[in-house]
Amino acid sequence: MISQHTLPKRQVQFGYVSQTIRHYATLVLLAVMGSVLLAACGDREPEQRAAFIKFLQTRVLDSGRLPALSEEDKQAVGPYADHYAIITKFNDTANAIAGTDLRAITTKITVRSLDDLIARRDELKSLDGDFAKFEAGLNSAVSTADAAKAQLKQPDDLKVVYDKAYDKLISAPVQILREILPLLKEVHAAELDLVDYMAQHKRELKMNGAMVMTEDPKLQAEFNAKVQAIQTKAKAVMEVHRKLQALRSGS
Repeated sequence: MISQHTLPKRQVQFGYVSQTIRHYATLVLLAVMGSVLLAACGDREPEQRAAFIKFLQTRVLDSGRLPALSEEDKQAVGPYADHYAIITKFNDTANAIAGTDLRAITTKITVRSLDDLIARRDELKSLDGDFAKFEAGLNSAVSTADAAKAQLKQPDDLKVVYDKAYDKLISAPVQILREILPLLKEVHAAELDLVDYMAQHKRELKMNGAMVMTEDPKLQAEFNAKVQAIQTKAKAVMEVHRKLQALRSGS
């Protein structure tokens, strides 16, 4: 015979097992649903990558511009907006440096006449600090951008296009700026050489309006050569500057 106490015990045991099965089944279902949701999120990466590649190609490389990402763009490219931010942050920093340090340099070395050159002799002698500040700022901005780029994980199809944009908007302009800086220093040195030469021979060199005259043919030849040196170096600066403008315009 079955004891009256046996059946209830089996019912309790069965109820516990049944509850345990339902519990684990629920956990499994949640895990499966979570996996499905994660997979669904991950599936957007190809779409976001394609949108970013198109953005870089059509709105950056083809146009030669650096447009800001709209909210719609950010939604389309997803996490790749951070990749684009590396380029835009460098551009903002470089513009700030050019607007202050480089402008200070070009303003000081741009002289309109010999009178202007003589009057600004002390200002010209203070340019070494401006050169050092500009170089330090530029080098820091480049190092920051290069380090951030080195950390990026990009599929090959995106990397090809991104590298082209990075080169056009960062590497190539920086190379030109590094070409123009020594030339600016040469103009600066040539101007200082001329103004010091005039100070040394102020009795022999007589200014007549925009002309400098002397009765000594040797001094006249030396003076003319120094003026010519400034003009030649200034012309080289303008040639490199035109390269920078052409790069920016895409021509």
